[in-house]
Amino acid sequence: MKEYSIAQNMSLLSMVHKRDLDKIFRVEELIMGSYLHNCSDHDVSFDIGIGSLIIYWDNEDIKFRFIPSERFSKTISESIDGDSDVLAKALEQSLAKKVDMSYKDFL
Repeated sequence: MKEYSIAQNMSLLSMVHKRDLDKIFRVEELIMGSYLHNCSDHDVSFDIGIGSLIIYWDNEDIKFRFIPSERFSKTISESIDGDSDVLAKALEQSLAKKVDMSYKDFL
């Protein structure tokens, strides 16, 4: 299985330094940890942007479950079943929009 660095790719595409993204991810971990520490229930759901991360625990047993959002599920399905790379397609559309806007500003 090949592993990819989402943070590294996000950094390249968003122009946000990876170290800053790593800080954001660390804060996210600390926030989740605080919720879990202060929670009286033994199951908690976190919206992590691409879906829900559900954490169950009892005594020493911790279980994780991920439920993707509808948008994330659609993107994954299009990526697997589609004829083109969804990221490349999105970047091409963004570039075309910027060129179009620049052209309109030029006129």
